[in-house]
Amino acid sequence: MDNPGLPNTLWSVLSGGLWHATGKKQLNSIFETQCISIVAGRYNNSFCKSLGSVSLFDFGPSATDKSGQFKNWYGWFGKEQGSRVVVWLRIDRQLAERNLLDAEEARLRWRKAPTTMIIPGVEACHRGNVSLTSIVDCLLIDGVDLENFKVIEVSGETVAEIEKFESCLVPDPRPGSIASRLSAARLNFKNRTTNK
Repeated sequence: MDNPGLPNTLWSVLSGGLWHATGKKQLNSIFETQCISIVAGRYNNSFCKSLGSVSLFDFGPSATDKSGQFKNWYGWFGKEQGSRVVVWLRIDRQLAERNLLDAEEARLRWRKAPTTMIIPGVEACHRGNVSLTSIVDCLLIDGVDLENFKVIEVSGETVAEIEKFESCLVPDPRPGSIASRLSAARLNFKNRTTNK
């Protein structure tokens, strides 16, 4: 699969891998339960969920770039996680293989049940929970600047590493972002108090 529109440096890390995208808050739950599990109350019409499976991104050999599909999974670089730091967990393909419907197999099975949702060509399904021991490493991505990312080991220090990464990020410069609104409010307050 070719780069769908990500920075080349980021795509070089993601390409070929099997990934679970999550957020900082959800990562705590993964550590507590020692597995990635199906999340209740989210994506109830998901094809993977209908099979009792965890949804994964598969950029391996069977992945295909379907026309327009990138807009369906681009949200997993910040919007879906609801946090500035995006967490992608790389799954060991060999350890997951026994329970895995790769991107191609999942797409072909989904065609028989098209009323459910899937991102055809890149979404894979892992039947049942994914053990914490199947996670190879953790990719931290700045949801505002996708060229800013870091690969770390999964350990007892992972959450601290995420917070350290987050503390080094520059404020979100986009108009309307929380950071830009706070900055404008501070400036407005400073101007009002200075002019008195």
